[in-house]
Amino acid sequence: MIGSILPDFGMAFVPTAQTAYMAPVLSVARDAAVTISPNEYVDFNLKAMSQRPLYGVAVMGSFTTATVTKAPGEGKMCVGANFIAKADNGDPLTDRMWLFVKAPMWMDDWVNWDPSALEGDSSVSKMISKPSHALSVDTAAVDRDPDSETDDWNNVMEKYAQMIYATNTLRGRDGVITGKLRFDICPGTTIRVQSKSEIHSDGVDQLATDLIGFVARVTVAINAEISSAVTTLELTNIRTDAENNQSGKDDKGRYSMGTHPFFNASYFKYAPLVEGLTV
Repeated sequence: MIGSILPDFGMAFVPTAQTAYMAPVLSVARDAAVTISPNEYVDFNLKAMSQRPLYGVAVMGSFTTATVTKAPGEGKMCVGANFIAKADNGDPLTDRMWLFVKAPMWMDDWVNWDPSALEGDSSVSKMISKPSHALSVDTAAVDRDPDSETDDWNNVMEKYAQMIYATNTLRGRDGVITGKLRFDICPGTTIRVQSKSEIHSDGVDQLATDLIGFVARVTVAINAEISSAVTTLELTNIRTDAENNQSGKDDKGRYSMGTHPFFNASYFKYAPLVEGLTV
């Protein structure tokens, strides 16, 4: 479930000290739920992998009845979708690579889904025993018009392609931040790490800009013998403040997203590691 089923739906288990949530997650969420100020951390180790950036991501599937008969320029032609990185002026960025991914099984099989299931009147026996709509027969299992649904599915898959693009662009951008003892941040939270107010050229430079990252792991260490305690947050998908706010045309950001591809604004944003306990 954790390794194969949940990722297909953009979901995950989010652990806390006493329980866990199965919820939609967005590791490239644009809005940070918690801000860590400079006086709350003492060390921040950042690493980044150098790789060739992507031109775009294309989502592939069978979509046997997904083609819509439309004249050129009148709309989207099929359920398959793609996301292409664009410059600030709206022009596609060139000299990059394509990434082709297979659509999740549930998304690829949308033509066989019974829409009346949303109203609690689904017919499993029809879906199993009668020809499906994917066969383009006159006596389809369910009464529906896939052509009328294509635009909606295309938009969903385009957002899915955007999530794949942003995740792959930020792959390898990880960091570890160490600070005071705290129990107010659990894994799955998007945080903002504020920069230091002054930058020194001699010795080790301080953080020069705000960074946004996804908390993948929280480690709390308490030593009673020397009266010390620290909290370590392991971050992934780290981007600068400028990258995070680079939404592009029509909110088509290259490094972050304002909504979840499948659940819109209803995704996991924040929970404390220990309920009601902060230091």
